[in-house]
Amino acid sequence: MDDEACALGDMKKLLFSDNNYLVPRMDVSEIQREGFYIELIDDSIWVVKGCCSINDRVIAIPRVVNDVKIKRLGEAMKVVAERYSRYLMRTEFSQEYIPAVPINDIKHIYKPSKRVCDKIHGEIVDSAHELLKILDEKGFNAFLTGSLIYCGVDESSDIDIVVYVDDNNVDPRDIIKDLLDKNILIRLSDDETRNIIEKVSEGLDPLSHIVLLKRSIHEFRFRNHVVSMRYVNCSEFVKKLICSEVKEYRYYEDSFEIINDDLGVYTPSIYFSRNSLGEEIVLYSHRIRYANLRSGDVIRCKGYIEYIIDGSKRFNLDRATCSLEKSSSML
Repeated sequence: MDDEACALGDMKKLLFSDNNYLVPRMDVSEIQREGFYIELIDDSIWVVKGCCSINDRVIAIPRVVNDVKIKRLGEAMKVVAERYSRYLMRTEFSQEYIPAVPINDIKHIYKPSKRVCDKIHGEIVDSAHELLKILDEKGFNAFLTGSLIYCGVDESSDIDIVVYVDDNNVDPRDIIKDLLDKNILIRLSDDETRNIIEKVSEGLDPLSHIVLLKRSIHEFRFRNHVVSMRYVNCSEFVKKLICSEVKEYRYYEDSFEIINDDLGVYTPSIYFSRNSLGEEIVLYSHRIRYANLRSGDVIRCKGYIEYIIDGSKRFNLDRATCSLEKSSSML
């Protein structure tokens, strides 16, 4: 494996290193899931988004451009429109224009790793490795991602963790709750919660965001560091739900009651809901803030409803503005 070249489709062959280890051969569909980062020929760093793949392109949004970190989706899409508009395209699963990076513009792939970038030192390295060990002992096959693997750590950096649950079928709810109950992981303080909302809040109103953070199994503290953790599920069932063809979409505003949250804890988060007329609609998101909705919650959103070729309907929470009308934890 250490001497293998990494082939992306038939377009070109590249060697990608993971902290001095060469990654195995992979195609675009293997890269197309949360936790992977790509570096383009202009040195910008992009985070791969979602599970839906396109031949010879990687769907991603910019995270670091000209050494400036971009936290919000709206800011990232503005940068794309201004600097990378050639990447914008429509796909069969999205009638909106989304950024799809040609593989010829990629010079490096950062694969989720058990090891921190060799250029990073200090307490955060020890904490990250200790946390991985604890999670692995609990049955997770956990990996580091984010700035710890693309060498972009600064004083505000979190420890970013990814677990690919479609590979190991581990349910994170009970495991994380046990670690929280034992104070191995610590709930975020009010100051830490406010800091997260100030840095990344958009789409979801701050009070609703606070409610979801208070029940989160994705964001917490370990030692002196905030941890952001994703449980990625790109199973064929999930891809069928969110990558199927959209025949049209329209502006839509309504309240949705969550009736099944079994897939909500994962990335992408998927919820089966009913609108105010009792129609069943699939809600989905690639953002952690929406990964802590529960059955019984009612969320009101303004956005666009997608009419799928099979007759079903789905609603993209990431491109909407929403607020929590009723929380199941208060019932």
